[in-house]
Amino acid sequence: MTAVLSRRAAMALAVSAAAASGCGQPAAARVGPDSFAPLVRRVLPAVVNIAVVESVAQGNDPLSLFPPEIRRQFRDRLPQHRGDSRALEVGDWVVAAGNPFGLGGSITAGIVSARGRDIGSGPFDDFIQIDAPINPGNSGGPLFNTDGQVVGINSAIYSPTGGSVGIGFAIPSDLASPIVAELREKGRIERGWLGVTMQDINERGVAIAEVVRSGPAGRAGVRPGDIVTAVNDQAVDDARSLLRAVAAIPPGQTARLTLRRQGRGIELPVIVGRRPSNEG
Repeated sequence: MTAVLSRRAAMALAVSAAAASGCGQPAAARVGPDSFAPLVRRVLPAVVNIAVVESVAQGNDPLSLFPPEIRRQFRDRLPQHRGDSRALEVGDWVVAAGNPFGLGGSITAGIVSARGRDIGSGPFDDFIQIDAPINPGNSGGPLFNTDGQVVGINSAIYSPTGGSVGIGFAIPSDLASPIVAELREKGRIERGWLGVTMQDINERGVAIAEVVRSGPAGRAGVRPGDIVTAVNDQAVDDARSLLRAVAAIPPGQTARLTLRRQGRGIELPVIVGRRPSNEG
């Protein structure tokens, strides 16, 4: 028995030594920064806290409330690029800026813990989960990557007490950017709508459970039982992805639905409608 254990121990030592010496081609790891100070010096001056004391009429540009010299200084200090949040990977370093508990500009750092989180706040949930501490007062603050690009907007805390427990969530910049542009242009958000009830299934695609006869899909010929597999050649695997794909299409534009109907593949053009406000 002693000899057997000794041979096993020797084999374990040999495997460990081989791994340590580089045999087996270990994966290359990204090295974290020695300090976030250079990044903080670049981005923190562009992060401001706005405290609302009274409501006033204003145009589409929120900076119109400030004197011209303040607007120029603020715009000059804005980060020049927003990060491509689609390039974020789980494990990447991120830095969150905010005004926790009203104490003033503050920075926390962490990594991306997960992507595509649904936290039950609405039908369009697609949050970045981060372990950088997010406290009350951080909502609306930017989330930066290590290049100083804005990759998200810190938005929520998952906590039984309301304080930070290390689980924060940010809206990806690639989702927020077109919404901001539409708000500045129109003052409201218009999302696309098909007029159907969807159901997840145990195969690729999304089942249509019910169709509003007078809705966009009903007028286009979509039927209950159809399986939607793609919108404008973009594959959809569940009801959430179909909902988001349609919502991103401006009302009045045509969406091309790829369907399976009784085992046969078809395509239907649908003129997308405007999502009613009572549907979230």
